[in-house]
Amino acid sequence: MKIAIFTDTFLPHVNGVVTHIAETIKIFAKHKHKVLIIAPHSEKIIDKLNIKGVEIKYISGLPALFYPDFKVTNPLNLEALKAVKKFNPDIIHFHTPFTIGFNAVMVSRYLKKPVVSTFHTYFMEPEYLRIVGFDRFNLDNSKLINELGWQFARFFHDQSDVIIVPSEFTKNDLIKHSFTKPIIKISNGITLPVKQKVSIAYPFDQYFLYVGRLSKEKSLDVLINSFVLFASDNKKTHLVIVGDGPDKNNLEQLVIKADLKDRVHFLGAIPHKTLLKSNIFSDALAFVSPSTSEVQGLSVLEAFSYGLPIVTIKSRAMTELVKNNGILCEPNNIDSFAKALKLVASNQNMQKKFSRESLKIAKEHLLEDSVKQLEKVYLSLI
Repeated sequence: MKIAIFTDTFLPHVNGVVTHIAETIKIFAKHKHKVLIIAPHSEKIIDKLNIKGVEIKYISGLPALFYPDFKVTNPLNLEALKAVKKFNPDIIHFHTPFTIGFNAVMVSRYLKKPVVSTFHTYFMEPEYLRIVGFDRFNLDNSKLINELGWQFARFFHDQSDVIIVPSEFTKNDLIKHSFTKPIIKISNGITLPVKQKVSIAYPFDQYFLYVGRLSKEKSLDVLINSFVLFASDNKKTHLVIVGDGPDKNNLEQLVIKADLKDRVHFLGAIPHKTLLKSNIFSDALAFVSPSTSEVQGLSVLEAFSYGLPIVTIKSRAMTELVKNNGILCEPNNIDSFAKALKLVASNQNMQKKFSRESLKIAKEHLLEDSVKQLEKVYLSLI
């Protein structure tokens, strides 16, 4: 097949959506499909994608004021249209309901091609509204803005022939909000760990691990404040944070204020391939995430594949994923999260039990299986 993928976020940026797309494309190439990616141009270089049969068309744009890593592109871009027309895809798939996502809809109409969309982000919920500054006007919890956001998402995704979601929770959420097109659940999927090739030495023995974006919707202030409470009794365990984002400086200041700079370590953005080949996941005591915004959480799935216990929030898809392999805490509750950290750190039998269960669950989310399901969806529309 020839597959055109449209996304408003892509390499060199590092986030769950980008990682999911990049890893899926590798399997497409392995299956001998041809892929064209339409994505915004970026000046920074963190990671590169160089795969036979995969072409990337970068579209120029201006930085979005509400989110620095996003770019506003022309929603009726002739360069994109020409590139896709020349490529002549069998199927079009968009991953973001923004300007490049709009291009996908317009191009699919013009070329009369079937189109698939994936719902990745609850951008209409308070966690994301705070990113764009709605909290400054006490509007981040506005029911009207939330409903308008859902109406926009419904309108956008209903332009596709099929909507993909990574969790049953999200599928039910879209049905509840009256999305009309067929909704199919397909896990984001992960590749099981390869043999470790990059070893990183640490001056400490035990640490909790977070991997992901450093932005407001991830509620990392809750993680750090919980760790401050935990660290008042536990002098051994550290916290390692992998990732970058617009909230990094605020989080670093929070750590400095708590006088825990020697216990909380910001490693920055690490290329996905390097991260998975290193010992960062495998040496961790547990994976921790206080985010209430996850549609599925790719880094959580990856933590499963390394057999890590999970400490996260009782919210959305996490209630599906985390069963007997971790602890679900109340949202935005520092005491609850700190108690869970203490419990996991102090109970080796619990660690072993959670580890075994995480490894079992990981095998239910193999990327190869997810891609095969996606290919069936594509073929049903061609």
